[in-house]
Amino acid sequence: VIANVGDNCTADTVNFAKDVAKLGVDGFMCVVPYYNKPPQEGMYQHFKTIANAVELPIILYNIPGRCVVNMEAETTLRLANDCENIIAVKEASGKMDQIATIAAPAAPEGFSVYSGDDSATYDIMRLGGAGVISTTGNVAPERMKELVTKCAEGKWDEAWAAHEALLPLMNGLFETSNPILV
Repeated sequence: VIANVGDNCTADTVNFAKDVAKLGVDGFMCVVPYYNKPPQEGMYQHFKTIANAVELPIILYNIPGRCVVNMEAETTLRLANDCENIIAVKEASGKMDQIATIAAPAAPEGFSVYSGDDSATYDIMRLGGAGVISTTGNVAPERMKELVTKCAEGKWDEAWAAHEALLPLMNGLFETSNPILV
Protein backbone atom coordinates (compact mmCIF):
# COMPACT_ATOMS: atom_id res chain seq x y z
CA VAL A 1 0.00 0.00 0.00
CA ILE A 2 1.46 3.30 -1.16
CA ALA A 3 0.05 6.36 0.64
CA ASN A 4 -0.08 9.65 -1.23
CA VAL A 5 1.22 12.08 1.38
CA GLY A 6 2.33 14.84 -0.98
CA ASP A 7 1.57 18.45 -0.16
CA ASN A 8 2.95 21.83 -1.18
CA CYS A 9 4.36 22.36 2.33
CA THR A 10 7.46 20.35 3.21
CA ALA A 11 6.81 20.32 6.98
CA ASP A 12 3.19 19.25 6.51
CA THR A 13 4.28 16.44 4.18
CA VAL A 14 6.86 15.17 6.69
CA ASN A 15 4.36 15.28 9.55
CA PHE A 16 1.65 13.56 7.53
CA ALA A 17 4.07 10.88 6.30
CA LYS A 18 5.16 10.13 9.87
CA ASP A 19 1.54 9.81 10.98
CA VAL A 20 0.60 7.60 8.04
CA ALA A 21 3.66 5.37 8.52
CA LYS A 22 2.16 4.28 11.85
CA LEU A 23 -0.74 2.74 9.91
CA GLY A 24 1.60 0.16 8.35
CA VAL A 25 1.80 1.40 4.77
CA ASP A 26 4.62 0.13 2.55
CA GLY A 27 5.71 3.47 1.11
CA PHE A 28 4.76 6.97 0.09
CA MET A 29 4.02 8.90 -3.06
CA CYS A 30 4.90 12.59 -2.98
CA VAL A 31 3.78 15.04 -5.65
CA VAL A 32 5.79 18.01 -6.88
CA PRO A 33 4.69 20.93 -4.69
CA TYR A 34 1.66 22.47 -6.35
CA TYR A 35 0.69 26.15 -6.27
CA ASN A 36 4.14 27.28 -5.01
CA LYS A 37 5.81 26.79 -8.42
CA PRO A 38 9.22 25.94 -6.91
CA PRO A 39 12.41 26.07 -8.96
CA GLN A 40 14.35 22.83 -9.49
CA GLU A 41 16.53 23.41 -6.42
CA GLY A 42 13.40 24.01 -4.34
CA MET A 43 11.96 20.69 -5.53
CA TYR A 44 15.22 18.96 -4.73
CA GLN A 45 15.34 20.38 -1.19
CA HIS A 46 11.64 19.57 -0.62
CA PHE A 47 11.99 15.92 -1.58
CA LYS A 48 15.40 15.48 0.07
CA THR A 49 14.03 16.81 3.34
CA ILE A 50 11.12 14.36 3.18
CA ALA A 51 13.41 11.44 2.28
CA ASN A 52 15.73 12.25 5.18
CA ALA A 53 12.79 12.40 7.63
CA VAL A 54 11.24 9.01 6.84
CA GLU A 55 12.49 5.47 6.38
CA LEU A 56 9.89 4.10 3.99
CA PRO A 57 10.39 4.12 0.20
CA ILE A 58 9.20 7.15 -1.74
CA ILE A 59 7.78 7.44 -5.24
CA LEU A 60 8.07 10.94 -6.67
CA TYR A 61 5.07 12.18 -8.68
CA ASN A 62 5.74 14.58 -11.53
CA ILE A 63 2.48 15.93 -12.95
CA PRO A 64 3.00 19.42 -14.40
CA GLY A 65 -0.59 19.57 -15.66
CA ARG A 66 -1.76 19.78 -12.06
CA CYS A 67 1.29 21.30 -10.34
CA VAL A 68 2.12 23.91 -13.03
CA VAL A 69 5.87 23.13 -12.92
CA ASN A 70 7.82 20.21 -14.36
CA MET A 71 10.45 18.36 -12.37
CA GLU A 72 13.27 18.00 -14.89
CA ALA A 73 15.18 14.78 -15.48
CA GLU A 74 18.30 16.17 -13.82
CA THR A 75 16.40 16.88 -10.59
CA THR A 76 14.76 13.45 -10.57
CA LEU A 77 18.10 11.72 -11.15
CA ARG A 78 19.84 13.83 -8.54
CA LEU A 79 17.22 12.80 -5.98
CA ALA A 80 17.40 9.15 -7.07
CA ASN A 81 21.17 9.15 -6.66
CA ASP A 82 21.29 11.16 -3.42
CA CYS A 83 18.38 9.60 -1.50
CA GLU A 84 18.42 5.84 -1.04
CA ASN A 85 14.72 5.64 -0.19
CA ILE A 86 13.59 7.52 -3.31
CA ILE A 87 12.99 4.46 -5.42
CA ALA A 88 10.78 5.56 -8.33
CA VAL A 89 8.99 8.32 -10.16
CA LYS A 90 5.45 8.42 -11.49
CA GLU A 91 5.99 10.45 -14.66
CA ALA A 92 3.09 12.36 -16.15
CA SER A 93 5.03 15.14 -17.87
CA GLY A 94 4.38 13.80 -21.37
CA LYS A 95 7.99 14.64 -22.22
CA MET A 96 9.30 11.41 -23.70
CA ASP A 97 12.87 12.73 -24.06
CA GLN A 98 12.87 13.56 -20.35
CA ILE A 99 11.43 10.16 -19.46
CA ALA A 100 14.02 8.42 -21.64
CA THR A 101 16.78 10.28 -19.78
CA ILE A 102 15.40 9.18 -16.42
CA ALA A 103 14.95 5.57 -17.54
CA ALA A 104 18.49 5.48 -18.98
CA PRO A 105 21.51 4.04 -17.14
CA ALA A 106 22.00 7.37 -15.31
CA ALA A 107 19.48 6.26 -12.68
CA PRO A 108 20.74 4.09 -9.85
CA GLU A 109 20.11 0.36 -10.02
CA GLY A 110 16.62 -0.43 -8.78
CA PHE A 111 15.18 3.02 -9.53
CA SER A 112 11.94 2.67 -11.52
CA VAL A 113 9.96 4.90 -13.85
CA TYR A 114 6.19 4.41 -13.87
CA SER A 115 3.79 5.96 -16.32
CA GLY A 116 1.47 8.48 -14.73
CA ASP A 117 -0.56 8.79 -17.91
CA ASP A 118 -2.30 5.57 -18.93
CA SER A 119 -2.20 6.33 -22.64
CA ALA A 120 1.61 6.78 -22.44
CA THR A 121 2.23 3.43 -20.72
CA TYR A 122 3.22 1.60 -23.90
CA ASP A 123 5.67 4.33 -24.92
CA ILE A 124 7.16 4.71 -21.44
CA MET A 125 7.67 0.96 -21.09
CA ARG A 126 9.37 0.90 -24.49
CA LEU A 127 11.78 3.48 -23.07
CA GLY A 128 12.54 1.24 -20.08
CA GLY A 129 9.71 2.11 -17.72
CA ALA A 130 8.57 -0.47 -15.18
CA GLY A 131 4.80 -0.08 -15.52
CA VAL A 132 2.00 2.32 -14.68
CA ILE A 133 0.26 3.76 -11.67
CA SER A 134 -3.06 3.70 -13.40
CA THR A 135 -6.46 5.34 -13.44
CA THR A 136 -7.85 2.93 -16.04
CA GLY A 137 -6.72 0.02 -13.87
CA ASN A 138 -9.52 0.95 -11.47
CA VAL A 139 -12.11 0.43 -14.21
CA ALA A 140 -10.55 -2.30 -16.40
CA PRO A 141 -7.83 -3.95 -14.31
CA GLU A 142 -7.45 -7.11 -16.41
CA ARG A 143 -7.13 -5.12 -19.64
CA MET A 144 -4.52 -2.78 -18.15
CA LYS A 145 -2.66 -5.75 -16.69
CA GLU A 146 -2.59 -7.35 -20.15
CA LEU A 147 -1.01 -4.23 -21.66
CA VAL A 148 1.65 -3.97 -18.94
CA THR A 149 2.39 -7.71 -18.97
CA LYS A 150 2.86 -7.78 -22.75
CA CYS A 151 5.20 -4.78 -22.53
CA ALA A 152 7.15 -6.36 -19.66
CA GLU A 153 7.52 -9.55 -21.71
CA GLY A 154 8.77 -7.57 -24.71
CA LYS A 155 5.85 -8.74 -26.84
CA TRP A 156 5.58 -5.32 -28.46
CA ASP A 157 3.14 -6.22 -31.27
CA GLU A 158 0.72 -7.81 -28.80
CA ALA A 159 1.24 -4.94 -26.38
CA TRP A 160 0.45 -2.43 -29.12
CA ALA A 161 -2.76 -4.30 -29.93
CA ALA A 162 -3.74 -4.24 -26.23
CA HIS A 163 -2.88 -0.53 -26.09
CA GLU A 164 -4.96 0.27 -29.17
CA ALA A 165 -7.93 -1.72 -27.85
CA LEU A 166 -7.77 0.08 -24.49
CA LEU A 167 -7.06 3.57 -25.87
CA PRO A 168 -10.72 4.64 -26.30
CA LEU A 169 -11.39 3.85 -22.64
CA MET A 170 -8.16 5.50 -21.48
CA ASN A 171 -8.99 8.66 -23.43
CA GLY A 172 -12.65 8.57 -22.40
CA LEU A 173 -11.81 8.50 -18.71
CA PHE A 174 -10.00 11.82 -19.13
CA GLU A 175 -12.73 13.69 -21.04
CA THR A 176 -13.12 15.63 -17.80
CA SER A 177 -10.96 15.84 -14.70
CA ASN A 178 -9.91 12.58 -13.11
CA PRO A 179 -11.38 10.90 -11.01
CA ILE A 180 -14.87 12.10 -11.95
CA LEU A 181 -15.49 9.52 -14.68
CA VAL A 182 -13.95 6.64 -12.72
